[in-house]
Amino acid sequence: MIRNLGFALGMSVLTASCGLDMMSDHLGQYDQRMVSVRAEIASHASAAAGAEVAAVEEGHLTRTLGHMGDMRGDVRQMMDCGSMDGSAMMGAMDDVERECRTHRSSMAAITDSAALRAEEGRHQQAMDGMMGRMQMHSQSMMSASGGMRCGH
Repeated sequence: MIRNLGFALGMSVLTASCGLDMMSDHLGQYDQRMVSVRAEIASHASAAAGAEVAAVEEGHLTRTLGHMGDMRGDVRQMMDCGSMDGSAMMGAMDDVERECRTHRSSMAAITDSAALRAEEGRHQQAMDGMMGRMQMHSQSMMSASGGMRCGH
């Protein structure tokens, strides 16, 4: 009996230490990806001013959508923890993706350099606002997660 109890306790400790992630791990990864998106936006603004606009915009869109796809995976992982309704975060990412596609289309249609700079400034400001709201939401979730463990 004691031997079985020791075995059971040992297995539960092993299971707890190996198989569980912390929700804060997923939130941390999500926040790191937001840093990457912000860096992409900042570097894109300077690149767009001096290069072939269509190529720059397509590369920017591809990189940003890649980051957003990774962030969607992070949100799905957090949703699997059972702690949140990810619809608000997914909706915010939909807004970012829509803004990026609109920006690419706008930039492709503009031929005047002053209008290009204006659109780039508008896009950067819009993205900054969206990313700020997403970051506030994730910080709120981090506070509320309270050390929650995930079983995946």
